[in-house]
Amino acid sequence: MSKDRPDESTRFAMVPERLNPGGDHAIADIPLVVGADDPAARDAAETLFSSITETVPVASTETAELSKTVENTYRMVNIALVNQLVALAERLDADVWEAIDAAGTKPFGFQAFEPGPGVGGHCIPIDPQFLLWRANELGTELPFIEHAHEVNEGMPERVVEGVTTALKARGVAVDEASVLAFGAAYKPNVGDPRHSPAIEVFEGLCRHTNVTLVDPHVDSGEMTVPVTATVSDETIEMSDAVVLLVDHDVFDLDRLGEHASFVYDAKNAMPSDTSATVVTLGENVESEPVVIGGNARE
Repeated sequence: MSKDRPDESTRFAMVPERLNPGGDHAIADIPLVVGADDPAARDAAETLFSSITETVPVASTETAELSKTVENTYRMVNIALVNQLVALAERLDADVWEAIDAAGTKPFGFQAFEPGPGVGGHCIPIDPQFLLWRANELGTELPFIEHAHEVNEGMPERVVEGVTTALKARGVAVDEASVLAFGAAYKPNVGDPRHSPAIEVFEGLCRHTNVTLVDPHVDSGEMTVPVTATVSDETIEMSDAVVLLVDHDVFDLDRLGEHASFVYDAKNAMPSDTSATVVTLGENVESEPVVIGGNARE
């Protein structure tokens, strides 16, 4: 047997991961794409994984891997679209969140995505970069994907700008302010901080003011920045700003609205009847021009 060829009993197939941590779908409810470069390997993989869930066979391992990156890139570019609309909404008499909800009532041709402080984890910010790398290797370009990545990467700084500008508008000296940032994970209801935009916002705010990061889901021993599991009502009351970065179910937003004087809501999650002053991402806050994804607000 040649060293360059596997034993005939070895079969190779590509079955991309499709789990959604913190989501509502059970493994058995998520079909798995199965790709292989020969029928025997594809049949073997289908036999194995069909015992768990439905399988979707494709003609090659490259097609299977492309399907995975297409799924994640689809989400990345659509999130970038609504993130970039934040800059426009700040200059219009329009609510970007309400506009997205209204558009979502159309029963065809539209899927709602929401803006936020950025994207994290591995699937959305990282996997699409494989397409860019492969395109470059093959001598072509994917500028649309590259620009979408730049837009999303610019969102943490937009939130930092929004918070500091709002504090100044309230007459608070930013370098003397006390800020509570709620959320360190990359998405709600998980403890995974990989590539979390919330941490980037925290680090950006730390350049300007005193910030405490709060997240009961993440393991502080695995964090590169300090994080606390909870804070008292008194601490919330004494803060100059609460910044909501991740809308974990465990966060009592009614409590935040009752005890905080000011909330910067990057997730549009605060109750509408809260007593706190709330500024939501996308609201008009006076600021200097800032470049986001290559476009300047003037």
